[in-house]
Amino acid sequence: MQSFINGKSLNYLTPTVYLQDIAVAAVVVFGIASTAKDTVTPNLLKRLFFLFPLAVFLSVFFAGRFYPSAYFFGRLLLYFLFCSASINLFRAPSVRRWFFVSIAVNLLLLCVLGFLQFYRQSSVFNNYLFFGEQPYSVFTPFISKESFNGVARIPPYATFLHPNIFAGYLVISLTLLLGYFLSRKKRQTVPSVLFILTGAVALFLTKSYTAWTAFVLGLLLLLFVRHVLMRHIKNARLITPVFLFLTLTIILLGLLFPFYKNRVVMLLPNDSITSTLSVERRSALLEASYKMLFQRPFFGWGINSFTYSFKPFYRFQERVIFNQPVHNVFALVSTETGLVGALLFLVLIFYAVYYSVRHDGFFYSVALIQIIFLSSFDHYFFTIPQTQLLFILTLMMGFTYTKENNCL
Repeated sequence: MQSFINGKSLNYLTPTVYLQDIAVAAVVVFGIASTAKDTVTPNLLKRLFFLFPLAVFLSVFFAGRFYPSAYFFGRLLLYFLFCSASINLFRAPSVRRWFFVSIAVNLLLLCVLGFLQFYRQSSVFNNYLFFGEQPYSVFTPFISKESFNGVARIPPYATFLHPNIFAGYLVISLTLLLGYFLSRKKRQTVPSVLFILTGAVALFLTKSYTAWTAFVLGLLLLLFVRHVLMRHIKNARLITPVFLFLTLTIILLGLLFPFYKNRVVMLLPNDSITSTLSVERRSALLEASYKMLFQRPFFGWGINSFTYSFKPFYRFQERVIFNQPVHNVFALVSTETGLVGALLFLVLIFYAVYYSVRHDGFFYSVALIQIIFLSSFDHYFFTIPQTQLLFILTLMMGFTYTKENNCL
């Protein structure tokens, strides 16, 4: 009963075990012995890495519904333990190489599936078993549609719940792959260009404007880093304050979204009805989260509680009930865990960006900044298991990177 709102089950509140959870749990079990012998990663980093999950654990006891909060915390802790257990494993060059190979193969398979979905305007396998694809067609209620040359079409979903989530996954995967290709001494130009172009075309078909912006931002940052380093290695000191200032600016822009939402609507194409409605919803949810935070500033409303707690504060009138977390991860964390949890979350992110830049892990920090940008206008990097794992894994990459052994 705790997974239902107004008589309907909500997937954010429903305890679900995914195949990736089983695989992650297996790595955690087999990686405990390796982690116990880890003497390279400083204890300070380990403690800082787990302070935020501790704050999330405490927030469970302030939630209105215990089981959805405990379920969310359990998965979050599992993913953090996975990253901690994998540190030694990923220090091996061969493992790192196969890790990026797996990202490239996964990206290619998802893009092929997305292209087929866009061509058919429906799911390909029409079941949850193969690839984990959800069944849908043009007749599915509330299916996402966007205008392509004046014709309403369904953007590709791949194996995700929404095209925006697929787009966010593509952005981070493309950035990590591009950074890896550029960092290799022996560059394979043709495969690299093939993977990047394939992912870029799939990204275009998602019609996710925030993801497009994040992708362009990542490209500009990578070009900026290469330009600074090529001119003089000492200029690399300029990158750290620039990246930290950019991180702060993006977070503030996301939190101030209601103040300039009308300008954003004016920038959208004339036929973007769905996108215009999305802007209004995001602004209304953000304003509701501020009212909720003002009412419970210290301990919050409990992790994974926003979807059943925000209605009294939501002033945007709609015919269809809209049960979604606030489309800003920083506002969501603040509302659900309180100001202490939000502060620990910010410290974790800023230190990861700082540490990766200071140790020349530039493309990890670029991917983190892209996640920060996307998380300032959506919630899926914190609430959806696939992208949540990608976020925590990227965070760990930047958090423990060292140039000497090129580890994650």
